[in-house]
Amino acid sequence: WLVKVGRHEEARYILGRLRGEHGEDAGVAEAEFQDIKNIAELEQTHVYSNSYWSMFTGRGSGKLHMARRVQLVVWLQIMQEWVGIAGVTIYAPTIFRIAGFNSQKSQWISGLNNIFYMFSTLICVFTLDKIGRRKTLYWGSIAQGIAMFLAGGFSRLGQDAPLNSPRAQSYGAAAASMIFIFTSTFG
Repeated sequence: WLVKVGRHEEARYILGRLRGEHGEDAGVAEAEFQDIKNIAELEQTHVYSNSYWSMFTGRGSGKLHMARRVQLVVWLQIMQEWVGIAGVTIYAPTIFRIAGFNSQKSQWISGLNNIFYMFSTLICVFTLDKIGRRKTLYWGSIAQGIAMFLAGGFSRLGQDAPLNSPRAQSYGAAAASMIFIFTSTFG
């Protein structure tokens, strides 16, 4: 930004502080400054593609289809919240209590669910580019829908079963399993 608005000495100073100011480090900082300066000059030649409005309208983006990409990202973020992951992670202890677990156990299972959620994101790091984003979004949403439907059904069956009976406990465990599948699939 400093280079873009013409404050070159401040930009050099900050790069020098970040990369080093003496010896070989000074050369690295200067080379990075020159790269940034060249990019800023290139951006000045494409005035339309350098604003938020052009990102949303696609004006000046050519074959990059910038507007379509930006809108896809925005709608994916909106849809992400609509699937209910925030509600599941925030209200997981309540969901597990409804499924028949006591307060302490529901807190413990909720924490375990969040750990499974975290580790499930690592799976994507290694497989997403091999499988493809569209396939994972499509099949993931189907798996999440089925898991959420079954979690609700098993919770209801657990509530209708006699209190502390083996059936109630097995329905509660099945509901908890579906919540684990839901959050892991989302991750």
